[in-house]
Amino acid sequence: MSEHSPAVVDEAIARVHGDAQRFVEGGPVVTRVLSVATRPFSYVARVESGLSAATAGAPNAAAALGWPAGAPNAAAALGWPRRVIVKIPRLKPGKADGRVPRLKLEIAAAKALAFTLKGEAELSVPDVVAFYPEIPALVWREVAGDTLEALAARHARGIPGAAGLARLERALHSAGRWLRVLQDGTEVEGREFSLSEMIDYVDVRLKRISELGPPGLDAAWRARVRRVFNEARLTPADLRLTAVHGDFSLSNIMYDGCRVVAIDFSRFGVGSIHYDVTRIYHQLGLLQHKPWFLPTTVSRLRRALLNGYDPGLSADRPAFRLFLIQHLLCHWLGLLKTPHRAPWRVRGFNRWVGYCHRRELESLVAGLQDDSRRRGRPTT
Repeated sequence: MSEHSPAVVDEAIARVHGDAQRFVEGGPVVTRVLSVATRPFSYVARVESGLSAATAGAPNAAAALGWPAGAPNAAAALGWPRRVIVKIPRLKPGKADGRVPRLKLEIAAAKALAFTLKGEAELSVPDVVAFYPEIPALVWREVAGDTLEALAARHARGIPGAAGLARLERALHSAGRWLRVLQDGTEVEGREFSLSEMIDYVDVRLKRISELGPPGLDAAWRARVRRVFNEARLTPADLRLTAVHGDFSLSNIMYDGCRVVAIDFSRFGVGSIHYDVTRIYHQLGLLQHKPWFLPTTVSRLRRALLNGYDPGLSADRPAFRLFLIQHLLCHWLGLLKTPHRAPWRVRGFNRWVGYCHRRELESLVAGLQDDSRRRGRPTT
C-alpha cells in the first residue's frame, strides 16, 4: 500500500483483501495496490487480488485450496488475478454526511442500467463487487480498455492516423448508442423538463462569472442571454424527461475496441434528453482549445457521437444550443475559480479558454436570435 494513502483507503483495501481470502478458503491470497488517486470528491484505488505464486503454480494447487483432485488450474478457475476499483467518497467539511445514500444510489443506478442494457452485447456498465457502508466504500470490478479521454490523447493529436481515428470514431458512435438505448428504455411519462428552472440556473452562473471579472458581461448581457432562452421555440419532444448519467464525459466512458462501458453514477438521476449528449459534445469541443487538436478532427468526433445517438440530430437545434450554453457557463465558472497560487501556465491557459468561451457564447446567442424556426411553443 502507498504510505501516503489515507487511513480510510487502507481500511477499505484491507476489507477487499479479507473478502478475497475468505472466498479462497485455502492458499494465501496476495493483494497489491496498483494506484491511489485523490480526486476532488473521492479517493479511488486500483487493487489486484490473486493467488500467491507458490499456490497458483504448484502441481497440487487444487488440493491446497481444498478442491477435488483433477480440478482445473486454480487461478484460471477463479478468474484471477482480479482487479477492482475501490471508491471512497470524501466527507466535505461542514456538510452533512450523505455518502452512504449516494453510494446506494450508485448501486441502484448500476443495477437499473444493467437491466436496460441487457440485450446490448457492446454496451454495458461495470459490476458491483462489494459495498462497505461502515467505511463507506464501494468496490467495482475494473473495466477493460481505456477512457475516451486517453484514446483522444493517443489517437486524435496532430494529424491523426487513419486507423487510430477510426477506432476513436467507433468508440464515440457507440457512446452515442449507449445514451440512445438508455433514454429509450427510461423515458419518464407525465412530466416535462422545466426550462424556467434552467433559465434561473444559467442566470445565476452568468452573474457569478460577471462578478469574477470578464469585461463586458454586464447586466445587459445577462438580459440578452435570458431573452434568447425565453424566446426559444421548442417542440414537445425537446421537453422529454429521461434517466441521465449526469456526468457522461470522456473520462467516464471506457472502450476496449468492442464494448463501451459507462462508469461513475454518482450524478445519476432524471433530466432532459439533451443533457448528457450536449455534455460530452461540449467536452469534445474543449479539445479545440489545445493546439495539438485540429478543428477538423474534433468535428469528425462530434459527428460520430451524434450519428450514434441520432443521425438526424443537428447541433444548431435551439434546445441543443441552450444546453451548450449551460455547459459552457459551468465550465467557464470553474476556470475563473482557479487559485492564484496555480502555476502561471495553468492560469494563462485558463484565461485563453475563457476568451474562447466568450466568443462561443456570443456565437450561440446570436444563432438563437437569428434562428428562423418558430414552430413549437415558448420555453416559458
